Amino acid sequence: MKNKKTYLVTGASGFLGGALVRKFLQNGHRVVGVVRRSSGFLSKEELKHPDFSLLKLDLLNKMEGMVSKIDGVFHLAGQNPIAGKQLDFSRFLDGNVTTTRNVIDFAVAKEVKFFCFVSTGSVFGKKPKEKVITEKEVPVPTDYYGLTKYIAERLCEISFKGSATKTIVIRFPNLFGMPLKSGLLFDIFNSAKHNDRIELFSKGERYRTFLFRESAVQALVQIIDKYQELEPFEIFMAASAQSLKMKEIAQSIKRLVKSDSKIELVDRNPRYDWDVFIDTKRIQEQLGFKAPSLEKEFQLFYKELQS
Repeated sequence: MKNKKTYLVTGASGFLGGALVRKFLQNGHRVVGVVRRSSGFLSKEELKHPDFSLLKLDLLNKMEGMVSKIDGVFHLAGQNPIAGKQLDFSRFLDGNVTTTRNVIDFAVAKEVKFFCFVSTGSVFGKKPKEKVITEKEVPVPTDYYGLTKYIAERLCEISFKGSATKTIVIRFPNLFGMPLKSGLLFDIFNSAKHNDRIELFSKGERYRTFLFRESAVQALVQIIDKYQELEPFEIFMAASAQSLKMKEIAQSIKRLVKSDSKIELVDRNPRYDWDVFIDTKRIQEQLGFKAPSLEKEFQLFYKELQS
């Protein structure tokens, strides 16, 4: 491949990071993957690939001098909430802010062409003022996770201001796909597969959107070809092509799986009890990315479950 580029991916062994590494290698790029402990979701094929280098590094430490030339950075590493565990603020501050600060310092020193920070829709903890969330909506986080991810977003803009590095923040909704065997959609698919009861809070009336992992990867890949056309700092909202009520999502999954599961509409509210509608016009126009419908993504996920 002519003009082969080298990209640094933090969180390379994670659910999204492993898939991104795989796609870059398939597309003929070199990848430096940063992981803290294990190879996680990276396969033996990626680990042995001649264009892949694995760096085991705690990002709480500085990165100077560890890698030579890097064309772009995809910063995916971070501290996510852990189901059933109450993490204190310091864990999120270290995992989402201090680590981002260190990766930014590395990127500034290397004068990379672009820096992509993977953020989350969880920065919108409080119900947005507008019905449909756009990039203009000012986030109001209501938990430590959303707060520290939002602080990291602001760090990205401030740190690269005035430099030649293009800075891109992409906010993803909840991602799903194999081999991740957890999350709301996996639970619904699993219940439907075994004809178990499917319980939905808020009587299944809340609108939600999700994104299939491979679609998220494609959104990130688009940056390589489009970053030069972008403004110095950009924020993009990413999601599937539409939002659906949770009861519609459950019914769609039931039809796909040919399930006899009973859907139980529970009059109990989740933590964030407001409808989620996301405007993806900017990411379509600026990056050329448009995700399929949720129904199509469910079909792709179901194929993964069956393989």
